Amino acid sequence: MDMIEKEEHLTIKGFLKILAIKAVFINKKGLSDNILKAYPNVVSINKPEFIPNTSPLNPYWIAGFVQADGTFGLNYIKQIMKLGYTCQPQFCITQHERDLVVLKRIMSTMGCGNLVKPSSPPPPAFIQIG
Repeated sequence: MDMIEKEEHLTIKGFLKILAIKAVFINKKGLSDNILKAYPNVVSINKPEFIPNTSPLNPYWIAGFVQADGTFGLNYIKQIMKLGYTCQPQFCITQHERDLVVLKRIMSTMGCGNLVKPSSPPPPAFIQIG
C-alpha cells in the first residue's frame, strides 16, 4: 500500500519490486520462465518468516469472528434415565485447516475448547466448546 500511496507502482523500478514480491508468494517455483526472460532485472527477495502472535485476542474481536463463523446449538443425546434424553450445549467455530493458528489462539484466549477435524472433504477444522 505504501508503494501505491507514493505512486512507486507507476515506475519500472516499482513494477520490478511488485514482481519480486509476487515471485515469493505465487508458489514454490517463483516466476515463470517467460516473465523472467521479459524482465531479467527482477531481484529476488526472501519470504519473511511467519511468526504467529500468541498474545490473547480481544474478546470483542472474538465476538465479531463468532458472529460470522460460529454457531451455538444443543445436542440431544439418548440416555437411560427418566426423561430418556439429555441436552448438551455446544459452541462451534468453523474454519479451513489452514487457519488453525486462529482457532488455537481463540481456544487459548478462552481457556477451553477442543479442535475437531471432520472426516468429510473439504477439510475444515473447528473448535468445539461444550
